[in-house]
Amino acid sequence: MSIKRLKGTIGGLVFMTFFSQFLSFVREIIFAYCYGTEFEADAYVMASQIPVTLFAVVTTAINTVILPVYIDKKENKGGDCAEVFLKSFMAVFGILCIGLTLIAEVFAERIVRLFAPYFVGEIFDLTVVYTRVLFPTIILTALTNLITIVYHAEKNFIYPVTAALLQNGSVIVCMAVFGRKYSTGAAVAGTVAGIALNMIFMLAPRVRILLGPVRLSDLRQDIWRVLYQVIPVTVGVGAAEINRIVDRAIASGLDTGSITSLNYSNKLTVVLSSLILSALATVAFQTFSSCYVKGQFRERSSVLTQYITVLLVLLIPVTVGAMLLKREIIAVVFARGAFDETALNQTAAVFQYAVIGIVFIAVREILSKYFFSSGDTKTPMVNTGIGVFVNIVLNVVLSRFLGAGGLALAASISSITVCSLLMIKIVLREDKAVYKKMAVDLIKILAAAAGMSVCLLFFGSRMTIHSNLLKLIVYTVMGACVYFAVLWLTGRDILRYTAETFFHEVKK
Repeated sequence: MSIKRLKGTIGGLVFMTFFSQFLSFVREIIFAYCYGTEFEADAYVMASQIPVTLFAVVTTAINTVILPVYIDKKENKGGDCAEVFLKSFMAVFGILCIGLTLIAEVFAERIVRLFAPYFVGEIFDLTVVYTRVLFPTIILTALTNLITIVYHAEKNFIYPVTAALLQNGSVIVCMAVFGRKYSTGAAVAGTVAGIALNMIFMLAPRVRILLGPVRLSDLRQDIWRVLYQVIPVTVGVGAAEINRIVDRAIASGLDTGSITSLNYSNKLTVVLSSLILSALATVAFQTFSSCYVKGQFRERSSVLTQYITVLLVLLIPVTVGAMLLKREIIAVVFARGAFDETALNQTAAVFQYAVIGIVFIAVREILSKYFFSSGDTKTPMVNTGIGVFVNIVLNVVLSRFLGAGGLALAASISSITVCSLLMIKIVLREDKAVYKKMAVDLIKILAAAAGMSVCLLFFGSRMTIHSNLLKLIVYTVMGACVYFAVLWLTGRDILRYTAETFFHEVKK
């Protein structure tokens, strides 16, 4: 794929991701309006995260290991061979997921107790029921992820994002129509229906992949190749999931609503970053893998630095603005219905710490894709393990002083640690000249962000605006103008490339 085509693709992905995040926003707003931070909300949030956490090893293996192998087979042995490979692994993963789901259903109560040791009585029973309903969805998710590989290998990034809209749409419709009568049960039903619709929509144009024989006997060499790469991924993901278990276990012992406030703040930080990250990460993994297979190593490094620079340009001012306007953002997004003043203060306190990690989480994701694309799953595993250790220790310490906010701060510090270690590893083993320009660009970006901060603090102490929405709009426009003005004076080439990355091909 040419660089120009990539730019056009990223522009289209940003547009579709914006619409997807808008629906996600609407979903969270309706959820907050209907359920606030009550115990039913905590039960749903915990239940929806347990299957994802337990099956993360399977889904991560699919997303990080299968795609490079599939592209390699398609490039060197043809599309038919690649499809046989994928279809055979679909059978393997399908059997694995069904078996794990049955085991999880049997031990659902013990699993919930592991994740939420402080849940008792009604909230515990409700969480167990919701968890059992949601466990089977992981089978559909695994199948969807495998089909997505075909689209990405064909450089079709838009269709999977479009299909994913059905998932949020289903939850929104179910909560809006049945939320009053069935409480959070409506959200559970919407989640199951949305995952199923997403899978059907993805599978329909590629149903031929399911037809024909499955040749497991031909997979011996491929299985060993995949297992060799999956084992480090499994260890890394397993360590990360242990971290999540500890995180949720500590949160379940904090004040009522802590889990939900963590969920609201995490969802908001994801929305703020994923508009850009989702598009770049999706295209980046395919691009890194393709360059590696073709031996285009310098171009691969160049693309990495360009993508990281774009993330820094767009996410550093977002981080600064979100920290300064945390209360206004939470109020505008969630403060209605059951989401009262107490919930507002609780979520804003968590959000101010969670937003610190936005930039580092995004860059870490791109760096991990870079390693995975070359088959190096060991380096991310080791650094993830270090990050998990840091996170768990800080969870225990900081939660005593900051409550749920301490958990968010611990996660941010962990992301900073992992991101720094991965970046150092790359710089030490590759051509340092490629990364020197990125360091200079970072200084210019930080200078522009500092100017923006000074401007907002100066006018914030002299302007009185009572409307949260109006204040958010005014400060956002003012901060953006100052930021891009300073960046225009110090680094026009940065702005030019950032704009071209998303809009060059669209204009043509």
